[in-house]
Amino acid sequence: MIPPADAREIVPALFVDDLVAAIWSPTDGFAGPSEVTNGFARRARDLGARILEGVEVKALTLDGPRVRGVVTSEGTIAADVVINAAGPAARLVGRMAGLELPIRPSRRHIFFTEPFPAIPGPVPLTTDRGSGFYFRKELDRVLLSPGDQQDMGDDLSSAVDWGRTEEAVRKAIHRVPMLADATIAGGWAGLRPLTPDDHAIIGWAPGLEGHFLAVGFGGHGFQHSPATGRYVAEWLVDGQPSLDLSLFAPDRFTHSHATPTDHGPDAE
Repeated sequence: MIPPADAREIVPALFVDDLVAAIWSPTDGFAGPSEVTNGFARRARDLGARILEGVEVKALTLDGPRVRGVVTSEGTIAADVVINAAGPAARLVGRMAGLELPIRPSRRHIFFTEPFPAIPGPVPLTTDRGSGFYFRKELDRVLLSPGDQQDMGDDLSSAVDWGRTEEAVRKAIHRVPMLADATIAGGWAGLRPLTPDDHAIIGWAPGLEGHFLAVGFGGHGFQHSPATGRYVAEWLVDGQPSLDLSLFAPDRFTHSHATPTDHGPDAE
């Protein structure tokens, strides 16, 4: 925790007169999701994984209380274990198995400016916890988000609502006044799969065998993905993870926790 004046030293353009304190994490960093995803995929292929892109999941095949595979637009794939890691589409995939997962896709926007050298880079990701606004430099442009949140139901299109620029600009100018001279050049929208307690759902699907859930990571899935992949792999291969993941139990919203192996591939 640092005083506002120190925050302005780190981000000189920041308006801090209405702040009482700031949080600074000097050991944090950021990585490119596209580059990291491609890196994971490349290594997975090296180890024998087969990745099918542009293939739609149509249904899950069920045999009583057990999931047996996946029906896709390219045919049926049989599997001893099927993992729902479908991000914003997790609720729709869950319904294919007869589950109503408490996940709601929520749309959020990020806009970017024309080149704006008035704010020298690099600038760390800076979040206004009061308004939800956040920004950082990306090369010579500024990325900024109003921190908006719109429940999209089953609509996964996440089209850009350009009406959100007004909110983004208003919040940006308050926290970084010199951005009044910047010009919005474009933007995009994405979906954040939210749960009622803002924590992910990780574990065997209640009432089903052979079906594992790793869903509902909100806006933090990219950050949590390396650890999630490691512990889920341990759980599936070794029978249990090396870290206690009971906080993320799928049945916690029904107030009855299951043990990690209740619905595993070898469950009776």
